[in-house]
Parts: sequence; structure tokens; C-alpha cells
Amino acid sequence: MRRGVLAVMVALVAAGVGVAGAARDPNAALEDRIRNADSVRVVRVREPVSGETGAPGEDRLADFIVEREGQAPGALQASMAAALTEAMHRFPAPETCSREPGLRRIRFGVQFFAGDLRITLIVYLADRCFEFWTGRTFAGSAELHDVAPRVLALLKQAFPADTTVRRLGLSGLISCEDVVREHPEAPLVTQPPEATRIVPAQYPKAAKKAKIEGRVRLQATIESDGTVSDIKVLESVPELDAAAIAAVRQWTFEPGLDCEGRAVAAVLVIPVNFKLD
Repeated sequence: MRRGVLAVMVALVAAGVGVAGAARDPNAALEDRIRNADSVRVVRVREPVSGETGAPGEDRLADFIVEREGQAPGALQASMAAALTEAMHRFPAPETCSREPGLRRIRFGVQFFAGDLRITLIVYLADRCFEFWTGRTFAGSAELHDVAPRVLALLKQAFPADTTVRRLGLSGLISCEDVVREHPEAPLVTQPPEATRIVPAQYPKAAKKAKIEGRVRLQATIESDGTVSDIKVLESVPELDAAAIAAVRQWTFEPGLDCEGRAVAAVLVIPVNFKLD
């Protein structure tokens, strides 16, 4: 019997199948379409600010503002497809990328055209993650991990005249000098705020009675004097949101600093966890 089991295991490994079931790559079909795409478009993008809208279109890229068009000759297309599909295969994730806001965080759109199918990848370099969409349908995401240096090198090739992209390091963060050059009107936070007083959230009695647990993610503006002003709910647990907001409003901070060491307002993402004993 043992010999029979061993023979089956050897046969599975020889066929490229893992012994533990070797779940099929959930993105295999999409990866194949990307590798065999007819053409590719590489762009540098940013999310719209208040009052802006993206370009008209029926794909995810239309939700962004395209800042610059990159170059994508055939050799770069093949290398970009190989690097990104490797990450899709090795490091798949089912949810959208967890990403932080800020002017130093650069974003890219890589769009593969395969027949009538348009596959859009939004690369959040500093967050080591990218999402892939077919049209406006979210298809998945992947983490970059050790593929990040290859993707960064390819993006630099795609934007040879973009000083900001050429000077990017592995952190994926735009340098202070380049942010100031590109956004002279915007204060740059180089040192994030640090909490000096944390007020625990009070567990709502109704939520405790109903045994409701969870995490509320808040986006708060920390003013230059260290006080909390505008608060938005990014990840909601309806029964717990108000308690989380009430607690964070009482927090105080050492304010964030810009490139010149001056105190400036900054946006911070704050998770508030509720767990019953």
C-alpha cells in the first residue's frame, strides 16, 4: 500500500501538481491572455481630486487621471507581462490592495489589449501590490514581493524622460525634491504624525450584548497643532463606527512634518479594534 501511495505522489510531482491538492492557479486564463496580448499601454496615473473626473471609457483606467504616457516597445511588453503574471501566479490575493494616500505614493496603469478584452493593472508600487481588472470588473490582486525590482526597472524603461520615475527607489516613494517640484502648492509630509494621547473606544452596550466584534478603519486629518479634525470611515462596522469616531476625536498628536521640518496637516489611517473578552 505504501508503495502505491508513493507512486501516486511521484506521478503528481512529475506532472507539476503539488501533493496537497495543487489548487489550480485561479488567474491562469488571465495570465495567458496578458502574455499573449496584442499590445500594451503603460501610463502614470493619479486618483482624481475633488471636482475632477477621469477620461471617458469602459475600463478601470477611466477612473484615474492619466498624467503621462509611457513607451512600450515589444521587448518591454513581453518583459512586463512576464514579471506581472509571475506575481499573479505566485502571490495572488482576493481583495483590492490596501493602500495609503499621499503625494509621495506613485501609481501606474498597465493595460493589455487581447482581442476584444482589455485587462487593466493598477500598480501601487509603494504598497507592493497591484490590482487587475477586466473592463470595470475587479478580477483580483497580487503582491509584488521579490518581483518589485524587476517591475520598477521596467517602469523606468517605459518613462525614460520622467525625472521622478527615473529617480524612484525600491521604496516606491517619490522623493521630497520631486514632490515639491511637481506639486509646489501642496505641503509634503515626510514625517507622519505620532499619537501622544490615545483614548480607548467605549464598547457600545448594544453591540456588546449582540456580541458584535470587528475593526473600524478611520481616515483622520491631523492638523498642524496636533488635533484631530475631519474623520471619514474607510471600513465600517455600523454598530461600532460612532464609538470609534468618538474615541479618535479625543486623540492628540505630534503633528506631521514637511520636507523642511515644518508642522503641517496630514491624513492618517487609524484602525480601531473591538474585541470581546
